[in-house]
Amino acid sequence: ELWEGALDESNLMSLCDRREASGNSVVDQVNKSKGAWSADGVQAYWENEAAAITQSKPELEPITRRLSKLAVLVPMSEESLDDAAYLASEIQAEGRAKIAWKTDEAIVNGTGTGQPLGIFKHAAALVTIAKDSGQGADTLTQKNISNMWARVPGAWKRRNCVWLTNDDVLPELDGLSIGDQPVYIGP
Repeated sequence: ELWEGALDESNLMSLCDRREASGNSVVDQVNKSKGAWSADGVQAYWENEAAAITQSKPELEPITRRLSKLAVLVPMSEESLDDAAYLASEIQAEGRAKIAWKTDEAIVNGTGTGQPLGIFKHAAALVTIAKDSGQGADTLTQKNISNMWARVPGAWKRRNCVWLTNDDVLPELDGLSIGDQPVYIGP
């Protein structure tokens, strides 16, 4: 109950591929092909009537992943234990919030050692662009956003692209527009 509630509170967990494991390690078969547009691995073909399809198979690389668990510790005094029934809902809410935060933090910044490898630590998942000529430090321009969008592979733009921003960027986003259209409309 605590764990499932925490996953519901997570901002990023629903974007992840969730799989069940029965032990403390898994062997994952990683497809080494370079995506839907690559010429190797799994392929799609236009088929003529009664024609044979050219066979191909993905190049899989087995990777063993040792799993670590996320735990919640609730230190309590003897007096608090006497009121455990009264405090249960508060403790569960706080535990769910802590699990959700730690999960989201690992998805973004995880080191890969004893926790998931975060997207900012995985070079292939991070898109960066150079700043504009003459652009001041710690600023954001409409051209920066257009350049980032141009670097995202086409299939991801349509289905899976997620933009994460630091709260410090929100004032900059609020002021950006293309013509008279705002680049960002906040909640």
